[in-house]
Amino acid sequence: MAWGSAIVTRLFTGYHEYTLQPARRCRKCRKEFDETINSCPHCGRPTERFFNHSNHERKDFPPAYQQGFRIVMKTVACWLTIHPQIEASLDACSPCRLPGERNHVLAWLKRPLDLDHMPGRLRLTPDEKKWISEYHRQASEALAQAQPSTRETLLFPGIYGQCLLASLRSHVPESRALELYQALTGYPVTDDLRHICRDCRRSVLLPAMHTLEHAVDARYPSVALGDRSDIGAFTTLGHPATGLPTIFWFDNYEGGLGAAEKIYELILRLLESGLNAIQSCACTTLEGCPRCTYIPDCANGNTALSKPAGILLLSKLLGRESAQDFASFIYNRRRAEEFDTAYRNNETAPTEHGIGDEAPAAAAPLDAHQVLRIQRAVHLPVVNKAFEVRSREIADELPPVSAEQLNQAYQSVIHGSILTDWQIRQNANPYETLEVLPSASLKMIQQVYRVIMLHVHPDTNPGKTAWANEMTKRINAAYDLIMKDRNDRRK
Repeated sequence: MAWGSAIVTRLFTGYHEYTLQPARRCRKCRKEFDETINSCPHCGRPTERFFNHSNHERKDFPPAYQQGFRIVMKTVACWLTIHPQIEASLDACSPCRLPGERNHVLAWLKRPLDLDHMPGRLRLTPDEKKWISEYHRQASEALAQAQPSTRETLLFPGIYGQCLLASLRSHVPESRALELYQALTGYPVTDDLRHICRDCRRSVLLPAMHTLEHAVDARYPSVALGDRSDIGAFTTLGHPATGLPTIFWFDNYEGGLGAAEKIYELILRLLESGLNAIQSCACTTLEGCPRCTYIPDCANGNTALSKPAGILLLSKLLGRESAQDFASFIYNRRRAEEFDTAYRNNETAPTEHGIGDEAPAAAAPLDAHQVLRIQRAVHLPVVNKAFEVRSREIADELPPVSAEQLNQAYQSVIHGSILTDWQIRQNANPYETLEVLPSASLKMIQQVYRVIMLHVHPDTNPGKTAWANEMTKRINAAYDLIMKDRNDRRK
């Protein structure tokens, strides 16, 4: 944890849109119902009317304003760096890739356990029977306590740590765990190398850090006795200033007013208070709720949050034990169709995942420039901007790139050969001119273009006007060609 002066640049390129939907809720049970339900089906108390909002949908500004506008502010910030190696320890909180009531583990748990009639070829040992029985008992008890109404849908296992396969892998070798998992649930994990259950875990480091950021924001008024509007926050899987996954909190006023310093001084109390608030909340969703993980002014519309991952990360930072929780996740029935669609889309992975003799040939080591989507001839400001943009892109990529791989790639590039003079070689193609690869995202190309223009523009180089004009002309021409190429691809 550190604090100091900072320059915060806010770029606004769009807005979030949502609709308000009338509904009713019970204060005692903290459950939500349709607006036609006047009394709670569980406790009989009268329900109160409120307005729920739909999921936030991000929309870009109209074409004339797509470049967006920015606000630059010199202020004070504090930041918390997270070592990327902690990413692997959060695997237990990876969301289930086959959610909803079609999940075979859920169907197996709803049936009585009968291990005596399993196929003889399995040759279950007494220890294996004990482990399977214990898992079935604990998970079944959690399901019995859930009791969703007809207007709700159940999500179990909601995270990898609740899955039967995770329990089996903790006791037996991988090949045996897959064999038992297929026999018990019916998922063809030994026959189909592309079945998602063979390798379902995805990084939850960014959702965990984002949840931690919200936990500190939400507890700031009660612990630091300040106003939440005094602070802003930003979470990234990599930042050039730190070279690590980082959470920033900064004063929302030019020159600062002491809010970031308060967070720096009280960070342990803020983390403890945030952890207690999240753990004590009775909400039943993976993302949390306005009482524990949501904040009103989240720039991402309260997306990319994970209550289990946030609890685990906070517990690790505070040196506390975090016990396995089999509590079911319960959602409004309207989400059932969304879960069903995710189930159909995710069941088959894009690549095979084998073990032992089945394993595909080992892939070549990741190329640092490919990870960052930049050319080998590159300037440091471009590397820094690419690292910043890629840190927000890798969370949803397939095949996945881990935060550790991204940070290693950045360190490898900046300690390698870096250009110092801004010159464009003859016959360079548009992508080489902008120092990005053709696989770079449109957003990355736009931001790298702005960075290069900032360094070669005539206003920045008053003593080299002719050179700056020529560089600006060539960079603009390269950018226009790339934009035309991207537009042609869309058609």
